[in-house]
Amino acid sequence: MSGSSSGNRSRTRENLVGLYTIVRKEFMRILRIWIQTIVPPAITMTLYFIIFGNLIGRRIGEMGGFDYMQYIAPGLIMGIVHAAGEKRQR
Repeated sequence: MSGSSSGNRSRTRENLVGLYTIVRKEFMRILRIWIQTIVPPAITMTLYFIIFGNLIGRRIGEMGGFDYMQYIAPGLIMGIVHAAGEKRQR
């Protein structure tokens, strides 16, 4: 029984070391090319908020008790996150 327990602990430790290694590598990559990974999505999201939130949102009004900006913001943010993930996988 104790052999199985120590084997599980060893495997868990290996998995944690692997996770730490991948997270550290990706974090360092993002810091190294931050202009390519952080700035374009931030600019895109800002433009979407300006265009859809302010210009179009004023004409639409409230939807279900929420103003248009509150309604569209989660979708815009998730769209940007999804696009960044798609770009990363290529």
